[in-house]
Amino acid sequence: MSIEAMKQALEALESYQCFIDNAHIIEGQWHWLDGTRESITALRQAIEQAEKQEPDAWLSGEGLELKQVFVKQNGDWTELPFSIGRPRKEWVGLTDTEVINIYGGEWLNDMDFARAIEAKLKEKNT
Repeated sequence: MSIEAMKQALEALESYQCFIDNAHIIEGQWHWLDGTRESITALRQAIEQAEKQEPDAWLSGEGLELKQVFVKQNGDWTELPFSIGRPRKEWVGLTDTEVINIYGGEWLNDMDFARAIEAKLKEKNT
């Protein structure tokens, strides 16, 4: 659970506790609220501990582009190698000779010619 979520839960429990304190509810009448004080104390302690902890890892980048990943190992920060998906391959276009060879074929229509170019580009770039 994130620190923010724990703080929201704490706020909700404290609001219920305030209601209980002000409503003069007979003990055990609303048994589902029993243990609220203990839960509040436990959440406060958990938040305090979470806020004291240093991160075990951090990421850097711009927008959605991740550039670096670091983890803490034996007290030192270490950069990890990473990749997301396949590495980007440089786009390879068609040479003049390849275009001439494709163009020189017998095509029934422009769509067939376009598909021949598409097939050649796909062959070179996969």
